[in-house]
Parts: sequence; structure tokens; C-alpha cells
Amino acid sequence: MNEIISLMNGDISGWMCSGNDEAVTTVVFENLLYAAAEQRFVQVVIATEEMFPKVSQIVEADSKNKGYIPSDTYRYFPVFSGKNVDMRERIFEIIKRCQVDSDKADEVMTYIDFLTELETGIGAENQVENEMFLQKYLRVSDVEKALTTAMENDEITSEEYGDLIADYSDCSSGRIQLKRILNRLDRCFSLKKERCISVSSLDEGARLCFVIKPDMNVDMKELLFEMIGWDILDARRNGKQVSLMVLEGCKKYGNELLQLLNVSATDISFNFITKDYFSGHTAEWSEKIDEYFHRYIYTSHLRMESCEEISSKRFGQIPVVRNSYACDRDRRISNNRVLDRLLDTNRVDHYVQHVPIWEPQYRKEEIHDMQEGMCLVQTDNFEGYVNFC
Repeated sequence: MNEIISLMNGDISGWMCSGNDEAVTTVVFENLLYAAAEQRFVQVVIATEEMFPKVSQIVEADSKNKGYIPSDTYRYFPVFSGKNVDMRERIFEIIKRCQVDSDKADEVMTYIDFLTELETGIGAENQVENEMFLQKYLRVSDVEKALTTAMENDEITSEEYGDLIADYSDCSSGRIQLKRILNRLDRCFSLKKERCISVSSLDEGARLCFVIKPDMNVDMKELLFEMIGWDILDARRNGKQVSLMVLEGCKKYGNELLQLLNVSATDISFNFITKDYFSGHTAEWSEKIDEYFHRYIYTSHLRMESCEEISSKRFGQIPVVRNSYACDRDRRISNNRVLDRLLDTNRVDHYVQHVPIWEPQYRKEEIHDMQEGMCLVQTDNFEGYVNFC
């Protein structure tokens, strides 16, 4: 076990742990998490709600954890964070996730472009550089007041005031739709909270946890995962190392996890812990995500089909040579002389070495019945049973 723990501490990326043994899962999760903290990685933990009680005990064992998302305390909307960010592309993706048709989406984008120009132009003194500027101009009176104040302070001329009012009139049809979108997002991401939190804003070695609720709307769940990917990308652009730990229970992840990995940085540390890696996923999904792993830990599985998958496809077969023995004794009285009986020469021994037969290296029944704390480990330099207890 010490060899495996040392390997985890040395390289905290590319681990996949599958099985129902919580004793092994806990050891793997703790070691990878604390090793990432010691190496000053910003840590992102994603867990389904059913796994939250166990996860919370581990992540709160030190002072690294900075909060949970969704939260009643912080808003989470990493659209404007980082540098060199294509804000328009991200906002358009959010609008699409909110099931807004293309015509209305164009109206919303036109309205946001106007607000962005307004904020950078006349709001420079009190400029808001995050999503709060969308809330700042949601009412017509807020826009008119901002323009009137700018004209009174000689920031714009009366002619520019008239042009901006006309521009606002042309694009204001997107305001109502934007308001509806923000209200919908507020239910999941607490957009009206004053305090915000993000992965890219964390200090090195800090941790942020995301809890995926089973009743979460599919579109909002996909959006959350995509925003986590954006957030991780911004953190990497800021020069921070990022460790992503995903824990899966009975409720399975789908393409939202692949999308997160697709939009985030490619050089992050990614590890995956699940109760059963071989059930509930499509073959295409499994093939794509398996590219991220090169170290595997398997504990006992409830489904015999999963045990068969591990036995046949993960470890394969080995040639087994078996020997057999037979003995023929001559029972005839004439051939059972006293000397033959004394020297044991009244018989013929047969030793046979059979042709090699290919058999599973680890039988599915063995995997199904593994004791608590026992697991099969497969890495570049090691393959076999390990006792974690």
C-alpha cells in the first residue's frame, strides 16, 4: 500500500477509482486531495448530493475549503473573470442554454452590447467589471438616469445623449428577455448576492466544492459544468495549477462532464471516483473519458457484469498450464511378487502437462467478493492486489 500512496503523492493526475468499498474510496480521495493542497493546486471538487455527507467530512478536515456551490452566500457566474475572455461567446452560450430562440437571442446580445458600451463609456468612474452591470441597468429608469447624469457632468453632449437614447430605444426589446434569463439563472447561481466566488479567484492551495442536486434542471446542470470549465480555464490563464476531482454516485454524469473537460485547460490534474464506472454510461462516453486516465483502482462491484468487464477487458487473460497425474496398479497375483510390492514396482505412473489454456488473470467472482479494504490496482509500473486497511 505504501508504494501506491507514494505514487499518488508524486503524481496526482489520471486516477480512476471504481467500486463500492468506501474504505478504499476514502483513502484514495483523501490522499489525492491533500497531496494537491500540499503542492499548491487550486482544488475543484464536484460531487453528487448523495455523496456530499462523506465528501464534506473530508474537505472540511482542513482550512482549505472556501465554500460550496450552489450557495445562499455567494453568487457564481464566472463569465467575466480572467483575461483574454470572449465574454460575448460565453453569454451567447448561456442564452442558448436558457432555451431562447435565435431572434430573441440576437435582441438580448444587442442589448448587452449597448450596456457594455454604456458602462465602459459613461460609467468609467464607477465601472462594474462583472455580471452585476447587467443588473445595474435592468430598469428603463436606470439607463435614463445614467445618461442624464452623464450629460449633467459634461461626460457626454446633448447630441450624444440623444444618440444614446435612440440606440437604447432600438435595442430595448432585449431588456425584458434578459430580465427573464437573469431571474432564471438567479435560482441556481444566486446572481443577486453581493459576494461572489470563483475558482480563478482562489488562492493557491484553496478549494471550492460543487454539489450536484438530483433535481437540477438538465440545461442548468450543463451550464454549471460549462461555467466550471470556463472558470478553470481562467485560473490556468492566471498561472495557477488546478486539480479537478469528480465523484459520482448512483446518479450518473453525462455529456456535461465531457463538455467541462473540453472547454477547460488541457493540462489540469483530473481524477474520477465512482461507485460503478461500467454502468449507466454509453460506450462513446466511456471511450472519450477513458483517455484522461492511466491509473486505475477497482474494488468490489455489486453488478457481475461490471466484474466481468474488469476481469476480461481491463486485466485480460493469461495462459495457464495444468498438470495431471494418474497411477495404474497391476492387481494380478502372478505379477504381485513380494519384491515388486516391496520396491513399489507393480504400478505405472502417468504425468501429463496439458496444452496452455487462456483464463482470466482475475476471475469476476474474485472481484465481486473482494474483502473490505482490498482492491486491484493497475498502473504503468504495478498491477495486482493491494490492501488499503
